[in-house]
Amino acid sequence: MPRGKRLNPHPIALDFPPREASIPPAQLDRLCNIISKDFPADDTMYELHVLRACMAVSDGYAKIVDILPAKPVVAAPRRKGMTTG
Repeated sequence: MPRGKRLNPHPIALDFPPREASIPPAQLDRLCNIISKDFPADDTMYELHVLRACMAVSDGYAKIVDILPAKPVVAAPRRKGMTTG
């Protein structure tokens, strides 16, 4: 599997929370794409962050329109010599 490609962008474990939160499919796709860019090689962190965002909407702590950026997210290029973590 190529890095960053997920077999299932909406894992079965994540089926119920988006439906409970009434997140439309198009907005769920945007949310998953954004989070997937943050964690391209870590499915566990990807699923955790999607789940937490859906639960925040479901529990009334946030609205999906507040979570999603108004403009598409483009990752900033890394500068030479910078490290992460």
